[in-house]
Amino acid sequence: MSSKRTFSGAFGLVFLAAALWSGSAMAAGPTPAAIKADGLRWQAMADFYKRLQSPTPAGIKADGLRWQAMADFYKQLQSPTPAGIKADGLRWQAIARTYGVHTVTTPSQSSSGSGFDFGAAGIGALAALGLAVIASGLMVMARRIRRTKLAA
Repeated sequence: MSSKRTFSGAFGLVFLAAALWSGSAMAAGPTPAAIKADGLRWQAMADFYKRLQSPTPAGIKADGLRWQAMADFYKQLQSPTPAGIKADGLRWQAIARTYGVHTVTTPSQSSSGSGFDFGAAGIGALAALGLAVIASGLMVMARRIRRTKLAA
């Protein structure tokens, strides 16, 4: 018998004994001292969370200052300067000159096609086949790893 198995058995036995002992202690019901302790604990937790939810005047002022600073920052971002407007105009003019005016031609749709794209279907089939090969390879590897662990 391995030491790992013996340790887990002993740990399980200790856990079982503790569970049975606590069950028999609670079978008679909680004592008045336990009820009072539970009540005090729950009251302290309620007071703690109540303090967390009610902000202090200093906290409210800090939040207001923070929100005002954010509003000022975003106001500066949204109002461009005259130099920024001129720079944007020059940039767009340069882009227009670079690309020039091209006439767009659309390919004509022929009515002789069946509407089924065999190229796209082939790509999808190859992708599905590739995923199946990868999944089966992972399953074989997992099985071999499990066999070597069981044999050891």
